[in-house]
Amino acid sequence: MMHFSATSGPNSNEEVNHDINGFDCNVLVSQDTRGNPEESEPEQPLTRQNRLLGTRTMGPVPYMTFSRRRIHDVVFGQDPPWSFYSIFQDPSRNFFDMQCLRMFVRRYLVHTSQRNNPHNINLRPFIEWRCSYKGIDDELLFSIAKQELTYLIKTEREIAKAAERSVISRRNLLNAYESSHRLFRSTGVLFLTRIPAQTFSLAVLEMFVALLLLAFSVYSFTTAPSLVIYGYVKEYTFSVTFASIVSLVASGMTASHSLRMRLPLTFSIYTALRLVATTLAIALDTMTLVMIGGAVTYSRILGYLYGVAQESAELCYYYLLHNCTGFGETCGPDDSSVLCMQSLCPSNRSSSCTQLLTSTFTRTFIPFIVISMVLIVLFLIDHFLHYHLLKTSRLLMAHI
Repeated sequence: MMHFSATSGPNSNEEVNHDINGFDCNVLVSQDTRGNPEESEPEQPLTRQNRLLGTRTMGPVPYMTFSRRRIHDVVFGQDPPWSFYSIFQDPSRNFFDMQCLRMFVRRYLVHTSQRNNPHNINLRPFIEWRCSYKGIDDELLFSIAKQELTYLIKTEREIAKAAERSVISRRNLLNAYESSHRLFRSTGVLFLTRIPAQTFSLAVLEMFVALLLLAFSVYSFTTAPSLVIYGYVKEYTFSVTFASIVSLVASGMTASHSLRMRLPLTFSIYTALRLVATTLAIALDTMTLVMIGGAVTYSRILGYLYGVAQESAELCYYYLLHNCTGFGETCGPDDSSVLCMQSLCPSNRSSSCTQLLTSTFTRTFIPFIVISMVLIVLFLIDHFLHYHLLKTSRLLMAHI
């Protein structure tokens, strides 16, 4: 319910008290006599309002609005009860006030601009229905609509400019922030999210594991027994070494990016190098894992030994050195199997070399498998941290 209490007199021209339950507005309505018109005191005219509108009104109400650029699916609430508009419906008054016209013209423009006019009602029927006034002058209605539309566009532009200035100001403040840690001084406000420090720590761990894989591949190649084992290890040394070098480079790219990431986040050369290097490292480490995993299988070892037995007498020297013969079978004096090699180096040894050869190859290649798995997991975490960085930067930029 809306109540008005206005005092008549020489000092009441500029003061109108509005007492509204839960609602406050700045609308001046033409003051009419509630009782006998002859008993009311004459009021002094409002020169400013008369000059603007030719009637007793305060002119366009101030805009109390918000930017509608970032909101969607706007739903306007229901109108107040009809008692709120009783001042416009009392036939005993000259209730049609310019402020009523402006208020509903503005409402029509805002609703229609938000596509909240599903029945495509025109302005004139809307105003005549809301203000309960027929026969509004076309020129007056057009003039008011043009003024309100101009005010609305101007206000929207001012809001957009103010919001843009606010965003630029906040971004400048964020860009001016410097971390207290000298190593991460270039990361700015991102340092507070701990993502640069976490990424750098992960890069150091990746670098350590990659160096471990590289060192172990060199160690295995240089210390492998010359008979039989060396040739088998040599077949996989290059792929392991190459994967470890790529992993080392990828860890360096991650470390470099962790020291240079900054808001606003852009697709820089460091970002591209990190993405490419870590993806390539995952691919090569996975390939190494599959290759080394196959190298310790029985069928692969058996195929390699068959090739060695057919090409040289190296397997005979191995049998003689370890006092065993054959692989995966027990060789007799008259056995014609290729791996028994009785035709080239006959012997009466009955013990098989299966367990000895298998354990030697397993001890050599299992560390490669474990280290490759660790690197794959680390680089997957690297990708996750990169995704977390993108997500966090978007959230931060959205709140700026």
